[in-house]
Amino acid sequence: MILFFSDLHIDPLRPDELRQKILIRFLNQLKGVEKIFLVGDVFDFWFEYRYMVPSGYIHILDAFAELINRGIEINFIKGNHDQWAGSSLSSTGINVYDQKQDFECYGIKIHLAHGDFLDRTVPNQLTQFFFKSKICRSLFGHIPHEIGFPIACHIAQRNRNFKLKNALIKAFDEYAREKIAHGSDIVIMGHLHYPIMKRTGKGVYVNIGDWVKNMTYLVLKKDELFLKKYLDENLSCCKIERHSERRLVCQ
Repeated sequence: MILFFSDLHIDPLRPDELRQKILIRFLNQLKGVEKIFLVGDVFDFWFEYRYMVPSGYIHILDAFAELINRGIEINFIKGNHDQWAGSSLSSTGINVYDQKQDFECYGIKIHLAHGDFLDRTVPNQLTQFFFKSKICRSLFGHIPHEIGFPIACHIAQRNRNFKLKNALIKAFDEYAREKIAHGSDIVIMGHLHYPIMKRTGKGVYVNIGDWVKNMTYLVLKKDELFLKKYLDENLSCCKIERHSERRLVCQ
């Protein structure tokens, strides 16, 4: 069994937030899981300090470390809020990848992308400019974390409270359709904070949703794909029928 999460938005300034406690308890109770994929925006803001990790992230990082010690592989696809994730996060045993990546699980070709690069809204474009600027990254490193993190997290929280527009939903649909047309069986994305599972071309497009409002996640088994809500029934299900040509049937 493989699990997928996106848009956890762990807040380093509120380590006792209920949703983080629920997430950690959920992770600690996992059984039968081989791999976990984190599809971006795990953290509300991440910066690679050389000698320290903000104390508000210790609990979730400890939970990830415990899973790795149990033999569960954790793969991390960067999102727009944790674009600066790098070697210090990798040193915990988490495999860190840029924006988009292809994997094969149970013989199924999966394309993963957070999807923020499709978002042309002004707030996201400004965020992208900030994170891609080497000058901004260097300057931020000179700000004491007691000052820098509250400012960055305040901006991050304002940035994720965006109004979802049909044009953005359509852009994600088109991106997924293109990837499936080029050979992917499943395209899994985040960023929208809105859970979606639907048949697209000869494959399936899934947007995982988030752990902020929906508390949704994705479960892949050898013959089934479930979009689930924490402590609730499946939101959507996809049967994977194995014939000469694999078919994915959403229910």
